Amino acid sequence: TSATGDTFNRALDAFRQPGSSFKPIVYAAAIEQAGYSQATVLDDVRTVFPQRGQEDWIPGNHDGTFIRNATVRKHLDISRNIPAVQALEAAGAEAVAARAAELGYLDVPAYPSVALGSIATTPLQHTSAIAAFANGGVRLEPHFIARGG
Repeated sequence: TSATGDTFNRALDAFRQPGSSFKPIVYAAAIEQAGYSQATVLDDVRTVFPQRGQEDWIPGNHDGTFIRNATVRKHLDISRNIPAVQALEAAGAEAVAARAAELGYLDVPAYPSVALGSIATTPLQHTSAIAAFANGGVRLEPHFIARGG
């Protein structure tokens, strides 16, 4: 309970989309499943991604431009969307969803838009998952510290 009596805990209860901060998980799956490395070159160009039973999906980049060929490392550093979706396709959407579940995300669908962080997650789930990168790929269960009054 907060000082105002509010029982809504933003770390545990505030579901939000992680957006581009989810991309490292996509690239990790591509490294594991498709043999990618940080030196793999991907082409950032306008790309149409056919969707079975739906309209084609044509994602763009935040700045409305495309930079063409660059390494995975560069695309991740500057957060390019098309290469992230290409990485998801190379790894397989199911593999990305499985990797996300291993890192503590709940109910991750195997859709192409997941590459751009379209899932809903809490700050705690997301922080715990991303922290695994700093811990040699191993996710640790978060622990809370309560202070006595």
